Amino acid sequence: MIWGAIRADGRRAIVKCDGIVTQHEYQRILTKGLAEIYSTRYRLMQDGATCHTASSTKQYLIQNAIRMLSDWPAQSPDINIIENLWD
Repeated sequence: MIWGAIRADGRRAIVKCDGIVTQHEYQRILTKGLAEIYSTRYRLMQDGATCHTASSTKQYLIQNAIRMLSDWPAQSPDINIIENLWD
C-alpha cells in the first residue's frame, strides 16, 4: 500500500506503507511524506479512517502544528483531488 498527498500547486509526495497502517505507522508516514511538501500555508485533508482519528494521531498533528481541513465529508472520493493522481 502507498500513501500519497498532493498540494494545490501540484507538488506531491508518495510514501510506501510498512504493513497495516496503524496510528503509529500513519504518524511515521506523515513524518516522512509531509516533510517533503507541507507548510503552514496549507491544510491537511484526511478521511475518517481510524488511524487518522486516533487520539495519538490528533496529538501528533497538534504537536507538529499541522493544520487540518475540518468539515470534510466522509466517503467523498468524487471531491478528493488525490483520486485523480491514483487514476
